[in-house]
Amino acid sequence: MVTPLTTTLRWVETYLDELSHGADEISARLGADRITEVSGKSFARLFLPDTILTIPVEGGAAILKRRNACPILSEHGKWRREHLGAIRTIYGRAPYFIHLMPLLEEIYDNSQGISLEEFNSRLLDLALSMIDRDALTMRMTVDSSRLIRQEKRLLIDPDLSILDALFHMGKEVTLAL
Repeated sequence: MVTPLTTTLRWVETYLDELSHGADEISARLGADRITEVSGKSFARLFLPDTILTIPVEGGAAILKRRNACPILSEHGKWRREHLGAIRTIYGRAPYFIHLMPLLEEIYDNSQGISLEEFNSRLLDLALSMIDRDALTMRMTVDSSRLIRQEKRLLIDPDLSILDALFHMGKEVTLAL
């Protein structure tokens, strides 16, 4: 597994930096994992404000510690409904909830029988679709953007899921990277 469930703002920033320095997709994800110290059960944990959601996998949590494991999402329990309910409760009044929640529901609703890696990759793809990579490239050449970046970063916790930043900032999350 190379894509964590909690792709934090810090992880995404590191991943995009690795890509900008010529790393291929897998190497960039592994580099972000190494630098942000993602391993084991972190691949199945989603860190939200005051909440940690976990995804059950076939074979139990012990399989997450195996290096080349590719666990399948468990079909036992109501974890999908519980996750979506918790996300609704936490972010229901966030400015970008109405835009982001249907996309998350689609990912959760279409996750039967897939691997944890595939599920996590779909969440990452959703986050990346909201980030303006051209603006990131331009930002690196404009010094005045440093103040904007510092201001935006004060609004978010870089150790929570990138979803937290997206619910609150939408595409402006690019300014925090």
